Amino acid sequence: MRVLVNADACIIRLREGLSKFTILVDGGETKAHGDLIINTLKDKGFDLDLVIATHLDRDHIGGLGKVLEVFKDSIKALWIHRYDIKEPNLANQLLIDQGSCTTKDAHCELMLASLEDLYSILDLAKKLGIDIFQPFS
Repeated sequence: MRVLVNADACIIRLREGLSKFTILVDGGETKAHGDLIINTLKDKGFDLDLVIATHLDRDHIGGLGKVLEVFKDSIKALWIHRYDIKEPNLANQLLIDQGSCTTKDAHCELMLASLEDLYSILDLAKKLGIDIFQPFS
């Protein structure tokens, strides 16, 4: 087992008879974490069938882009947390207007970075032809 320090990712391997199914829950924080996930899956000889992003914090989705690219032919679906604001600049303005963050607020900056990661992942999944489901609200 490999541990991602300060980041979240879990590989689940299911088997029933000759059928095998591999799920990635969250993708770590950085591209390096994505590389670690890719190497682990390849070392084990696993394809990736389903990717689940439980929520939008960067330490859960930051490494997913590279994983999607590498396993695009085997991934059947991406389940990702629903977020209704479609434009990062709009999200930024809404957060500031609501008084929930300022432009110098570290938590706000992390949240906005996570939104940017989310939009990149959604755009990439669409480009790669991966089905996207948003079952979490």
